[in-house]
Amino acid sequence: DESLCHKTLELIQREEREDTAIAVKGFIERELGNEPERAKTLEMVEKAVRIKMLFEKISEGRMLAFVTKTGRSNRLFNLPIPDQYVLTKLTMREGYIVEGKYESFEEAVGEELTELCGLKESAENLSFISGYARLYRGAPVLKVQLLSPKMKGSSLDALFEDLVLKLASLSSEDGYPFPLLIAHQRAHIEKRITAIVADALGLREELSGREEIDVL
Repeated sequence: DESLCHKTLELIQREEREDTAIAVKGFIERELGNEPERAKTLEMVEKAVRIKMLFEKISEGRMLAFVTKTGRSNRLFNLPIPDQYVLTKLTMREGYIVEGKYESFEEAVGEELTELCGLKESAENLSFISGYARLYRGAPVLKVQLLSPKMKGSSLDALFEDLVLKLASLSSEDGYPFPLLIAHQRAHIEKRITAIVADALGLREELSGREEIDVL
């Protein structure tokens, strides 16, 4: 519903604070607390509007890069373990490899992206490239993804290579970009705290995919 999308956009823009998301959430709970289906719809609309706003900024000339230490994709080698793990263990030299390239981001996400509030249509104005990079010899392999304004494949390749070089210039000798290290440090939770929370919730420890890979 276009009117609902428009009203949600107005609500977001009216709240000129860093905690806008909390303000919108509060509005949903306050106004629609007794109407769960309408509340769910409004939450979906809010997410669609926010992502569309981000897409529009990127289409105007900005870029958004994602760098991750671990991943589960096995698209390159089609093995039961992640490509990132395979590349880390079987290669040593610095460099990069492209996993997927799309001149239209809409092609990359397909049906996974909703048409709500014109979100899927806005994705057509973006390009997307994904791959892996090792920034220093012997360092772990990182997953690198880039959203950019729409461009041709060759330009996208050049942009990805430039991103990898910039990440290398921002990295420590262990191969991690400093922004990623800072994010990791700020997200770190002491094991003691984790144990307290798990005990309070009645949870038990289990191996995750990451630990199971290390065992292999």
